[in-house]
This record gives sequence, C-alpha cells and structure tokens, in this order.
Amino acid sequence: MIQVKQIPRKFIFKNGGEDTILRDFDPTVSPDEIMSFYANIHPELVNATYNEKGIENDILVYEFTTTVGTKG
Repeated sequence: MIQVKQIPRKFIFKNGGEDTILRDFDPTVSPDEIMSFYANIHPELVNATYNEKGIENDILVYEFTTTVGTKG
C-alpha cells in the first residue's frame, strides 16, 4: 500500500538583511494565502513575491522577498 505523506513547509521572510521564519499555520492553504495572512503583521508583504527554494532537511522552503526600496 502506498502512503501519501504531506511534506512540512517553512516560510522565510527576507526583509532587508534579516530573515524571519513564519509558521505554516495551515498546510492546506497556498503560499499566497500564507503571505496575505502575515501581511497583517508585516505590511511589507503586501507587495512581496515568493519563490520555492526547494527541499532542505525534508522541509519544503519558501522565501518571501520584499521589493520595497529597490530600484530598477
């Protein structure tokens, strides 16, 4: 029998030179929904983008990056 196992996710918010780990409060929602939820706490996420960085130590890592204050 094949077992399907959901891989845990980790969200990293890169703001300036600092990284903040954001908890995955619901593994059934999309990364966009996670980012929208945390935008209430971190307004910089309103205009942020995210990238799937891959799997590290059996955890799927997403990185939220702000574009505020960048030129070009």
